[in-house]
Amino acid sequence: MVRERGHPPAILELCEEARVELARAWGAGKTRAQGRILALRKHTEVTGKPQEKPISLSTVHRLFKEWETEEGQRKFADIIAKAKEAPPPERVPVRQSPEFKKWAEKIRLSRHFSALHHLAPMEKILTGKVIPEFTCSPANFTLAKAQEYVRLWQAKHPDKEMLPWDQRSALRGFLQVAKEISIPRGFGVYYGLSGEKPSIGLYAHIHMTREEIELGREPLLDMGKPLLLYDLGIEFFARTTPLLTLKKDQFRFTEAGVETSVWEEKTDVAYPKYLLLNYPHARETAEELKEALLADPEEPYLFLKGKTVHSMSVRNAISEHGESLRRAYKAAGKTDSYFYRKPFYSLRHIGAQLWLERTDWDYALVAEMGWKDISTLRTWYGRMPASVMAQKIEALRNRGGG
Repeated sequence: MVRERGHPPAILELCEEARVELARAWGAGKTRAQGRILALRKHTEVTGKPQEKPISLSTVHRLFKEWETEEGQRKFADIIAKAKEAPPPERVPVRQSPEFKKWAEKIRLSRHFSALHHLAPMEKILTGKVIPEFTCSPANFTLAKAQEYVRLWQAKHPDKEMLPWDQRSALRGFLQVAKEISIPRGFGVYYGLSGEKPSIGLYAHIHMTREEIELGREPLLDMGKPLLLYDLGIEFFARTTPLLTLKKDQFRFTEAGVETSVWEEKTDVAYPKYLLLNYPHARETAEELKEALLADPEEPYLFLKGKTVHSMSVRNAISEHGESLRRAYKAAGKTDSYFYRKPFYSLRHIGAQLWLERTDWDYALVAEMGWKDISTLRTWYGRMPASVMAQKIEALRNRGGG
């Protein structure tokens, strides 16, 4: 597009034709004016959209005047001929870029497979599917580029305080894992990339009563492993991958019950786990565990098939057992969508609440069995019901004392 500045239409038309021809020479220009045209052409190739910013008429007119000379025609003819013969540059899909492959591989090595969900939002950001004005190759993406994206997003959403969590977590993960660009703890907010989750405390109410737990067991009673996963997941309240990768030889049976430890890679801590036989649900779970340990003696893992753990076997187990857990929640009459979106993590919530009830809300003891600190347990998993707090306050009133 050429801006009109009082030039005759014939000149404008000729200049526009010259601009179109020169734009075809996308790889061989040397002059500043050619470089400007080639840059605009490249923008169109990358984004798939025509460049809206106009080229000044003086720039194109100068090139057009050069075109009129015999030497200029020979030079541009050679450039255009080479451009027509050369194959277009190959664009590597974002998912196939070295940076994305490195990111995915590191996630799989960490076994935090849920972090693979960050790849899709990041791909959309880089390819302009979120903000058309912003595109960037994975290789050229930096913290400065992330801030540029944040500013564009904020300009389009002035009523929002910060980026959606899926975008923030994707940007933070890509920068820190794929690009190895460190964001010091607590400093993300200054880049518009706060690591604070929007759902703090939002699901602390997720739990099931003992009656609901029993109702959830009913459709699984004849299913073997799905029943054990449901019951053991509640009693151990471990995260998904550590639960699914339990080995048969890691349990110790005692007169009081069953003991083991489950290593959580996320916190790098091995937490003690117990099945206490004086509790009916734990006693039934211990019996199911005994049967499972005797079955398939060649299989080293309780819930996985094969002799080694790999991402595909974990994903298959998540898919297979996820459906049985949803059946259990439906039978228990649970309607909150969280149970069906996060069937495995719901077990962690249910188990936390169950053990807090058993221990008369001893947060310190329960945290020792699954969390690095009490505040995480209280905030995310074990909010004390108002009725329980009222009972405790009433008991203190009745007790009296100094």
